Amino acid sequence: MKNQLLLVGALTFGATFSSVRADIDAAALQAALDQSLASAENAGATGGAVAIVRDGEVLWHGQRGVISRGSAARIEASTLFAYGSVGKMVTATLVLQAAERGELSLEAPINDYLARDGGASVPGGDAVTVRQLLNHTSGYPTYEYDPGVQAKLFDQDHAWTRAEVLASITAAPAPGSFVYSGNNYVLLGEILERATGRTYGQLYQSGIAGPLGLTRSFVDSGSAPREAFAQGVWKLPPELMEGTEIAAFDLTAGVPTSLYGEVFADSAVAGNAVDGALFLDALVGRANEFDGVTIPDGVLLTGSSLVDMLTPGASDSGYGLGINVDTDGVNFAFGHPGGWLGYSAEAFYFSQWDISVVTLANYQNGSAGPHPASFLLRDVVGAYAAGAAIPEPATAVGLAAVTALLVAASRRRHIRFQAALPWTAAR
Repeated sequence: MKNQLLLVGALTFGATFSSVRADIDAAALQAALDQSLASAENAGATGGAVAIVRDGEVLWHGQRGVISRGSAARIEASTLFAYGSVGKMVTATLVLQAAERGELSLEAPINDYLARDGGASVPGGDAVTVRQLLNHTSGYPTYEYDPGVQAKLFDQDHAWTRAEVLASITAAPAPGSFVYSGNNYVLLGEILERATGRTYGQLYQSGIAGPLGLTRSFVDSGSAPREAFAQGVWKLPPELMEGTEIAAFDLTAGVPTSLYGEVFADSAVAGNAVDGALFLDALVGRANEFDGVTIPDGVLLTGSSLVDMLTPGASDSGYGLGINVDTDGVNFAFGHPGGWLGYSAEAFYFSQWDISVVTLANYQNGSAGPHPASFLLRDVVGAYAAGAAIPEPATAVGLAAVTALLVAASRRRHIRFQAALPWTAAR
């Protein structure tokens, strides 16, 4: 499930790492990708793709495998995967951009926006703020376990609406504690559109894809060509449809409306690895000399918005505004994992090497532990770092291992970001 991917693959730094390498050993990176996908850990995935970006430059990208079981069609650099919750970083970026333009306030009650122009408020929405949706402290439950949602989840042709998804909210929540929930970001999608008067797709194009020149990431439902997708296979968690392994949709029949798109703003993006890495690089990889108190203006957000985004919102959550913050107080990883309908994804920026890495695979391992994209991240980053010890992907459900707040923990060290140009995202 999407909510169970929050921590899968997030790296807790415990080792001493080597400096950034000046050269790129493409053969070693491809060998790491090949070996990782061929390993027993990644049994189930037929293909995967990886991209590494720094300062708007694609340092390396690679892929391996076939688009589906029994197929001879190879995974290409252009092959599309669902990003899953990596898309939460996209939605959070769009919300912060709207706040910078004065179109909404992070401290305003969410019903102030939801009830505009004939819209529907939600239970408890007068006491829950936009910020609490962003950092998952609203208390709203996630929609995936709602019987009404589950009943139509695999209906390939069902025309989803946000109102239908948000009907899973039936009672006022108890805000304050960290509770990871897709409904928070579905609500944010609705708030964005009502506050700005523009569609999610229009905001994505003007705020992210256009400035960054992204052409292989899609948020308008149905806009991505179905033949460009790898086939996702999902080993369901035991609590959902008895834990069977399924191909979540028939590629030949078209892409289901639940896979990506504006309705599911918690996972609105489908794309390739390169577009994802370019987005992450532009978001957090290209702002220079963070001094622990401020960050200069970045490509997609101002420095003050970035500080806000990268500051965890709840004690021991390690979760900022739509982004995981993983640190030992010296080295940092910023990003998000994701997985949905048979796809797994990891997108993390590593301060130690100043690289943004996205890994994608066409298999999702239910709740049994890390997903293929998590192991791909570990193995490829390990190869990039010339064999440095990269910890196993985490299997915990929370970020309890993460230490102090980003701003407090960073006062003793300059983190090298970069500032330059404009990027993409999941569930």
